[in-house]
Amino acid sequence: QDVYQATVDPQTLRVQDAPARLVKTYLGRNALPVWSPSGNSFAYMSERDNVYRLMTRHSDGKETVVGEPTHRDYLLSWCGSPARLLAWGIPNRRLIRLFDTRTGEASPPDLQVKYRGGLPFQLGVSPDCQSVYVSSYSEAAKQRRIHRYDFSTGKETDLLTDAGEMSTYPTVSPDGRWLALYGKLEGGKESGILVLSTAGGPLRMLAPADLMLHRWTPDSKRLMFVRS
Repeated sequence: QDVYQATVDPQTLRVQDAPARLVKTYLGRNALPVWSPSGNSFAYMSERDNVYRLMTRHSDGKETVVGEPTHRDYLLSWCGSPARLLAWGIPNRRLIRLFDTRTGEASPPDLQVKYRGGLPFQLGVSPDCQSVYVSSYSEAAKQRRIHRYDFSTGKETDLLTDAGEMSTYPTVSPDGRWLALYGKLEGGKESGILVLSTAGGPLRMLAPADLMLHRWTPDSKRLMFVRS
């Protein structure tokens, strides 16, 4: 698969031109593009020499390659100024690391996640990349956990422990105040879009849904989701 760009009319969202391949090297081995907040750079994964590399394509067409190989299954997050990329699974599944987008060098500190068993953890990232929200689900205990890690101190704070089911990692609202995820409330039979305050408190369902895809609007006031 490759990375393409399609230009659309901002009012009608109709495609104006045929999608054009945006990355023209290592064809068929590029995936998961993520635009920078400014919209003039993007990061993506590229399979090179049988390992996956984290790449940044800048507005001048130059690219930065992160030297450390990464896991293809983890999404990328852009972080504030100076522009950095947050990636996890480098070099192991419990380590979260920041990288300078111009040099490709690691930007300390790293964050070691104390994974507590069950299904593989999934992460949501605060807009300033100062905190990450970790979710896990233990089949044995039938228990869901959501907890926050602070990058600067490494401190861990529990936000939620219950017996509900969860299928997606928590996505953080642009204002950093809310987490959204897909799953069931404790004791509930219906799946849907769930929300939780980043300060903690009860988990509530916004709307029933049968597909996991959801996204925040930029003003943090709405969630868009897909229902089949």
